[in-house]
Parts: sequence; C-alpha cells; structure tokens
Amino acid sequence: MESLFGLPIIICFLLVLPNILSTKAQCVPSGTFTGTSPPPGQCPSENDSDCCVQGELYTTYRCSPQVWPLTPATLRLNSFRKGNDGGGPSECDNQYHPDDDPVVALSTGWFDSRSRCMKFINIYGNGHSVRAMVVDECDSTAGCDGDHGYQPPCSNDVVDASSAVWRALGVPERNWGDLSFLWQKQSLSRRTVSLAYPSGFDTLTGVDPPPGQCPTENDSDCCTQGATYAIFLCSPSVSSQTPATLRINSFEEGKDGGGPSACDNQYVPF
Repeated sequence: MESLFGLPIIICFLLVLPNILSTKAQCVPSGTFTGTSPPPGQCPSENDSDCCVQGELYTTYRCSPQVWPLTPATLRLNSFRKGNDGGGPSECDNQYHPDDDPVVALSTGWFDSRSRCMKFINIYGNGHSVRAMVVDECDSTAGCDGDHGYQPPCSNDVVDASSAVWRALGVPERNWGDLSFLWQKQSLSRRTVSLAYPSGFDTLTGVDPPPGQCPTENDSDCCTQGATYAIFLCSPSVSSQTPATLRINSFEEGKDGGGPSACDNQYVPF
C-alpha cells in the first residue's frame, strides 16, 4: 500500500486517460432479461446489497471496456464469505474467502474467460494503492438467481472488492460502496510499468472548459465532463536514454500551452 501524504513534489505531468464514454462505446449490451424477486429471506442484507426486482428489465454484457495501462472502473464492496452477498464460491478456485483477504471479482469482459484467475492487479484510489488477487467473476451476463446472490448482473466496468481492499485504500467505512478508481494488471513489461506505475498518484474528474476556451490549434484535446484523469507526482527514472512521448505544444500567449512558462514566467514566440 502506498500513500501520497507527505510527498512535497508538485504534480509534474498529467496523464490523460481515454474518454470513458468513448471507451464504453466500444462495448455494447448483449441483451436484456426480466428480473424476478428472490425467495423470502434470501436477499442478502450486508453491504447494502441490491436484490433483483420483479418485472424490472436488466441489461447484460459479454464485454468490458478496453484494458489500458491504467483502466478506469467502479469499485464496489462485496463479501466473498459463504452465506454473504457474494453468492456461490469463487469461480477461480471454487473456494470462499474471508473479508480480511484482499480479493476481487472482475466484470465478465475483464475476467476474460478465467485468464486473470489467481493473478494480481494493482488498485489505485483515494490517494492510495493496494494489490489484490482476482478470484471471481462479477457476472455481467446473468443474475437474479442463487449463484449470483439474487443480485442484478454486474455492469461491464465493475471490480467487486473485499472489505480488506477498501480498508487498504483508506476509505472511511461509512463511504464504502462505490468508488471511481483505476486498476492495473501486473503482467506489464518493465518499461510499461515504469511509464505507468503511479508512485504518488490520484485521480480527478474532468469538467468541460467554458464556451470558446478550448484551444483549436495542434489538435488539442480539452477535458471532458465526467471523465476520469490520472495525476502523478513523479516521472519515470531518468537514464542515459530515457523513453518518453513527444507532443506538439505552443508556448505563445493565448495558445494551447496555457499560462506562461514555469521557468521564467514568460511566453515564447513560435
């Protein structure tokens, strides 16, 4: 687990993640079904579980948004203990897991036909990070039965996490339930990890610029309302040949570079 507190370094760059809305657009619903109410006494009461409602229409997915070096998602609270809101045993190992274990379930597309079973992912949110093991699928294709705790199908961008994960992220218990966060698979190459691993990391939610304030030169991308962006307090280590991404930018006043240069508080003509 890592914390941002006590880091005096200013934000040195902003990594703009793909627009969540356009990413989700690549994954369309696979169908719908009509829900049925659970048998009497079979709706789990812990973790503010929502059970299916008789006659309500539920959407199913066989896919999830694209996986990026840092993938935006929604973190939800789930218990993997027997008899709790997680339903049946975990799909990866056919076992139940105590709430003290940092374990997660991935939406169907990200679960990828068990290819991520028993592998670790890094979870970044609330200014902290934690490593968790994938033990189950958060089924986006079915629900409303005993195997699914009589709960609706998962959305296509959900990671269900045990209370150990929420505790490690430092989220107050009263706020457990839903959290926008980023996750990262651990099978990345060393170079990819060095470019993406957020040692000193948080997220912010974008807002649209005022009318007429989005620069049009150099194919600038302005922030999008509601999109999630990662901010870093660091850059990768500098070596004799440091890999980086070169982008075009204007340092003239009123152009896409924004304010004056940080070094001399001046603008530079093109």
